Amino acid sequence: MKNLKGLIARHPAAAWLVLLFSLLVTSWAWYISDRAVSRNMEERFQYEVEAVSTAIKDRMKEYVLVLRSGSALFDASTDVSRDDWSRFSDTLHLQEFFPGIQALGYSVMLEPEELAAHEAAIRAEGFADYRVKPEGERDQYSAIKYISPFDWRNQRAFGYDMFSQPTRREAMQRAGDTGEPAASGRVTLVQETGQDTQYGFLMYYPVYQKGLSLEYTEDRRAALTSFVYAAFRMKDLMFGILGQAQEKIDFVLYDSSDVNSDKLLYQSDTNSNTDISEASAERFNKTIQMDIAGRPWTLYVYSQPGF
Repeated sequence: MKNLKGLIARHPAAAWLVLLFSLLVTSWAWYISDRAVSRNMEERFQYEVEAVSTAIKDRMKEYVLVLRSGSALFDASTDVSRDDWSRFSDTLHLQEFFPGIQALGYSVMLEPEELAAHEAAIRAEGFADYRVKPEGERDQYSAIKYISPFDWRNQRAFGYDMFSQPTRREAMQRAGDTGEPAASGRVTLVQETGQDTQYGFLMYYPVYQKGLSLEYTEDRRAALTSFVYAAFRMKDLMFGILGQAQEKIDFVLYDSSDVNSDKLLYQSDTNSNTDISEASAERFNKTIQMDIAGRPWTLYVYSQPGF
């Protein structure tokens, strides 16, 4: 310190230049180091984002394969009994290999004049209280005939007319018209009880009468007989796909082509009311558009403060 003071006293201009140069070198070194750290953090964040989005898209493709296999079961047989369906679904080991799926089912399409015979046939199988619900006159009915696992929660959906509800009906019509899997918009599943209620959605795959032409949309409408479908509860689904919370990041899923709080499907941070405007203040964030069986989803990922 004494030598520095002496230097400043004897050569003030040179001393200040040396000091300034030292500060510049230190600042430049800090800047380079900070940029390197920021770049590494950005790369790590992008990796986490890609891991989340890829896991979701890949798992949903696997569920499509499950629906295709269910459709193939009906294509390969003249009659699929309830026991046949049970053996098929048991073989899949849904909870082990496809965690997050609430139900795998089979729903038939019914004309009004077919309704009474359908209900009588199911009652004859031993389900004395079976009926298609909700009650009421409609131009077209559907009815969940088989559903797995046939537990207390899924029994609430047994016989439900999904075609009676607009959001489900749109997806069913889209699947029937295109011959491709179709995801519905956000719904509250019939399986919900009022406790731990979750948003949900469904995915449909059409089953057509064998031997008929499927070349045109009108042909597919005429040949449509039923659907193999899957029902999902979002919190259970995300836990089945991703497990515990991701390290230092959170994400929000919207049933929309853009960020829309009215279309919220799932939010990983259940202790926060974070919306897109609040999350954007975090250091890193990214929005990804996804197509899930013809339905647009928006994934918004953002870093936690301690990232």
